[in-house]
Amino acid sequence: HQDFKKKVRNGSTTKQEVESLSREFKVSINRTIKTLGVAKSSIYYKPVVYPKRTSPKRKIIDEQTKGYIKI
Repeated sequence: HQDFKKKVRNGSTTKQEVESLSREFKVSINRTIKTLGVAKSSIYYKPVVYPKRTSPKRKIIDEQTKGYIKI
């Protein structure tokens, strides 16, 4: 188990690093993640790209309609 931790120096691991370590030591990815002490969610995290928000368009109201609203 110490060999796992020696391979990762800075503490930040990527999915590719975890997969290569699991292949090298012939253990499952889950066991590799547990041994490294890394959260499983941080390995499988995929950022979601949200669509750009648009501002609502203001409707133009003519003077006659404004008059009806004021009454």
